[in-house]
Order: sequence, then structure tokens, then C-alpha cells
Amino acid sequence: MKTQADKWIRVLGLSLGVGLAAFIVLSSRIPPGTGVLGADIIVASGPSGELAVTPAGPFLSATNMTPASNPASGELEIFNQTGGTLAVSVRGLPSTDDLDAVLMVHVEADGNTLFEGNLGAFRAWTKQTVSLASGQTSKITVETWLDPQAQAWTGRVAQIGLEFDSNTVGAA
Repeated sequence: MKTQADKWIRVLGLSLGVGLAAFIVLSSRIPPGTGVLGADIIVASGPSGELAVTPAGPFLSATNMTPASNPASGELEIFNQTGGTLAVSVRGLPSTDDLDAVLMVHVEADGNTLFEGNLGAFRAWTKQTVSLASGQTSKITVETWLDPQAQAWTGRVAQIGLEFDSNTVGAA
């Protein structure tokens, strides 16, 4: 025979179980997104015959970029492994031209600007160079952001290969 207390304990237990289950379901929901798909950028580099690059491979990765995002930056070092002084210029070759007009790029070597402009202009070798004596290292910093006036960037993905061109200083 069930007493009145047994019924109340069962009702209380059922209520606590339902409440706990509801709490778990509601707390584990994925929060809603903004509804805007941003741009994704990966910048990678590799060694050349004259230059060692550290790190080799991707050194800058930015996901879900919008014109309101903070700039993304990455660093690498280049090392002159030849016996002479080199004048090094740089360029970026993207996997697509989708972001050429809207992705801005700033490249510095040891604090000196080598390039600043849009990705389309960065396809050409920089006029500014960094001079590296034999055995010398230079820190290269790449910063990217979307032009605040940009409109065609949603859902775009670009992989940018950073390339180095080195010429011996004083070569005939």
C-alpha cells in the first residue's frame, strides 16, 4: 500500500529529473551565429635555394575575417645561406583572385616596410628589398585585413604563397 508521502516523493523525483534533463538540453545548445560567413586566409612560405625559411609552411591563418575584424599577422625568419650579400624582394601568389581588390597586405622586414597595398598588387615583386649579408637573418612580418569599404568578401577562401627573390649584391 502506497502512502501519500510515497506519491509526493515520486512526483518530486519526476520533476527534478525533467528539470535536470531540460537544463542539460538547453545548456548544450550551439549558440546562433551572426549569419555572415567571413573570409579565410592562409599564408605559407618555403625555402628557396639561397634562403632558409623558419617556419616553413603556413605561418599566418585567419578565419571568419570581416571588414570589422582586427588585422591578422604572422612572422617568419629568412636566413641567407649563401656566401654573398643578397637583396631580397617578396611577393604573394594567391590561389584565387577573389580577394585581390579587398584583402589588404602589409609586409615588413625588421621593421622596414617592404609592401603595403591590396593582394592584387602584391602579386608583383616588391620594389623595396631587404639586404642580407652571408649568414644573416631577417624577421619578416605579414599583416592582413579586409578593406573597410569591401563588399565582395563573404565566404571567400585564399591560400597565399609568400615567395622570395634574391639577387647577389654587386653581381655583374
